[in-house]
Amino acid sequence: MKYGDPDEPQPSKLKEKYLKARELDMSMPTASVSEPIGAENVGNRLLQKMGWTEGQGLGKQNQGRTTIIQAEQHSSTVGLGNKVPGYTALAA
Repeated sequence: MKYGDPDEPQPSKLKEKYLKARELDMSMPTASVSEPIGAENVGNRLLQKMGWTEGQGLGKQNQGRTTIIQAEQHSSTVGLGNKVPGYTALAA
């Protein structure tokens, strides 16, 4: 080996694993918020057992929310200088 001769860096297995996982996350389709929750959903079945029907609000006098709450996913790997926002809206 000569002094100053650049060595080939060893491939980082952690980096490859991270990139592969990120690629899989990006390719996963997300549910649209406009899609209604199906009758097979556990929460939907529990609400129906308690007397709730679709289109009613939650609460004692049905005064509550009638729309789905959107969840946000935060990417913990974003840092300073990142052009992509750290939060993305997800269908709950």
